[in-house]
Amino acid sequence: MSAPAVSVGDSVLVTGTVSEYYGMTEITNLVDLVILSSGAAVPGPILLATNEVNDEADEAVFVRVDNAQCTNDDLGYGEWEVDDGTGPVRIDDMGVPYTPVLGNLYMVQGPVMYSYSNYKIEPRTETDIVDYGSTDVGEGELKGEVAFKLVTNPARGKAVFQFAPLVSGRVEIILYDLTGKAVRILRKDLKGGSSRVEMDLRGLPGGVYFYSVRASGLTGRGKLSIM
Repeated sequence: MSAPAVSVGDSVLVTGTVSEYYGMTEITNLVDLVILSSGAAVPGPILLATNEVNDEADEAVFVRVDNAQCTNDDLGYGEWEVDDGTGPVRIDDMGVPYTPVLGNLYMVQGPVMYSYSNYKIEPRTETDIVDYGSTDVGEGELKGEVAFKLVTNPARGKAVFQFAPLVSGRVEIILYDLTGKAVRILRKDLKGGSSRVEMDLRGLPGGVYFYSVRASGLTGRGKLSIM
């Protein structure tokens, strides 16, 4: 059949045969395609941990992984790998060729594809990839000084972050559960000098969480255990 041209924001009704192409679910032998409406806002991505992009139910789903470090910049055939600490996921170049920087932190979003026995995120355009840079300092050294340290780990009731004198201005701390969902967001302005920032953890179940920290142009991340 001759299918009508579709545009981003169209709601469509597709009739055809569901089949598997080397493990990737597709609709083939198209019988009908009807545009039901146009101009709708595109749904946002589902935030996942990198190790969660590994299921057939994710195929063709618009997903996002965030604060994920490039752990392999060349898997071959234009593919690369990021890991947010939960396990790696492949990034493919079918939609847009991209050259990542090993060790940098990234936000990557796009539909999920399955090919050659691997699930992969397919960025649609360059705007689906955000490079946070190579400022992943964690709880380590920065020009001879400790940028920040998570004082309470494991924590009960509150998490205390200690920032060094070099850190000033707006601080943002985001706490994620194992699904990648942000469960706490804290923003505070620091005036410089050694400062303590406390995040309220009351109401959160015990377990392992991940956090990201942005301050003074730096990005840090790590794990937090709640008792």
